Amino acid sequence: DFELWGWGPASAALMASAMGESYFADVAAAQTLASEQRLEKFLEDLAVFLLTHPKKFASLEEGTLAWLRGLGKDGTNASVHSDDTTDAASVGSNEDDVVTVQVGPRRSLQRRMTAAIQGQSQSMQHFITQWVEDGDVIREGGPKLQNLGRTKMSLAQPAGRASMLVGRPLAHDTQALLQWDFDVLAQDSRQLVGSTVQLLDEYNDLAALKVDAGPLRTWVKLIQENYHETNAYHNFNHAFNVMAVVLIMLSQGGVDFCTERSQFAILVGALAHDVGHPGFNNDYLVKSRHSLAIRYNDQSVLEAMHASVAFELLLSPKTQANFAAGMEREEFDDFRKTVIMVILATDMKVHFELVDKIEAVAEAMDRAREQMGEPDASVARCMSTCELLMDRDFSADRALVLKSMVHAGDVSNPALPMHLAKAWAYRVVMEFHAQAEQEKSEGLPCAPFMEPHPDETLPFAKLQIGFISHVVRPYWLQIVRILPGLRDRVEQLEENLKVWETIVAEEEGSSAA
Repeated sequence: DFELWGWGPASAALMASAMGESYFADVAAAQTLASEQRLEKFLEDLAVFLLTHPKKFASLEEGTLAWLRGLGKDGTNASVHSDDTTDAASVGSNEDDVVTVQVGPRRSLQRRMTAAIQGQSQSMQHFITQWVEDGDVIREGGPKLQNLGRTKMSLAQPAGRASMLVGRPLAHDTQALLQWDFDVLAQDSRQLVGSTVQLLDEYNDLAALKVDAGPLRTWVKLIQENYHETNAYHNFNHAFNVMAVVLIMLSQGGVDFCTERSQFAILVGALAHDVGHPGFNNDYLVKSRHSLAIRYNDQSVLEAMHASVAFELLLSPKTQANFAAGMEREEFDDFRKTVIMVILATDMKVHFELVDKIEAVAEAMDRAREQMGEPDASVARCMSTCELLMDRDFSADRALVLKSMVHAGDVSNPALPMHLAKAWAYRVVMEFHAQAEQEKSEGLPCAPFMEPHPDETLPFAKLQIGFISHVVRPYWLQIVRILPGLRDRVEQLEENLKVWETIVAEEEGSSAA
């Protein structure tokens, strides 16, 4: 095939060495694939490889580069998928293969929130209190979401190599990915697969972690495929955005709370935290008595499913995506525990509990700084985080901060530049509206704040004001006490809040006129 394509011997040798000779042997042995199908699969694998190893371009001969240029974008985006779909609960061969998550009782925080939301509309009060109360309405019915809780399997990607060390500055060509003004929504999710692997490769020492880069690429691609692109909000672009925010938080001091393995684990968790999301929330699944709600006992239904799917894609022999196969049992168990922990912490039901707990850690760090002569948390750190928290259970505080960083990434959209914050807000409200319409069609009760379409400017803007004022800002105010390098996000929140308030004033003024 190389000869037919006009590749030079040096380029062929480079690909054979970098991607693994066994990969080419496997492709060549696939007699069921026609030559053009082998080419299509190779192009997909090659595109991922070159995206994650851009410096390799310099080693390719001019004839090969001309061949690649001539393919055009459509050629390098070609993909091959198998039609095999497997129930997420039955990928394993026995019950021990299924992720089982037990969630303890949650403390009600309604009393704490009463004063904060006093004077708000009934719709806004419901919006806030839905996350601190368990729903008490259960009805029959529910949509037939065929893909919910199911995993897509596709051909495995080739083996490859890792390169950069943990904590080493990112290469220049990835810096744009980790800027607050990077427009993730403008990117094709398939292209983000390569960017994801590149970031994971450059920000972690994969070899030291015993992570196989080839299966890691396969797993990332499978994660992308198992996000529903038809979702306005809960799609792979959102997942990439959350992972990128976590990387930024790590660079601003979050790494102090991480081991090398837990750093990698929270990035994996951030990427997979919404995989398989149907576009409807837990409240709907419980009210409709959906099979997932029954399976997970109405507790963190979607979050439990996301964690389960992430590991089913990793461990199923069908996927050839087990990038953790080289880990010792204890290492894998620790990695798995951390991934599940941070995904479950994205359930908005635990949001206000996280606010309370992260505030306690921030206060402990402030007291330690005062005792050591550093009253201002913005002063450059002269002692380690472990020293600041030496009188506390640092392992518990570390776990809390890991959860809090991923959750902060999940609710970071209002802290983005206003044009991006508004675009993300529009998308999430589109999903709210679609769910409300579905619930009404089934005779289920729906939350008042979910009914308006985002094109209804006044309720749309009021919802953002409530979300920022009562949910996002209180949380990020505590986050920046621990990671003061993120203070500009609170400033951005305040700016965005003023814009939303101006929109409301203008809309109400025009209505009155």
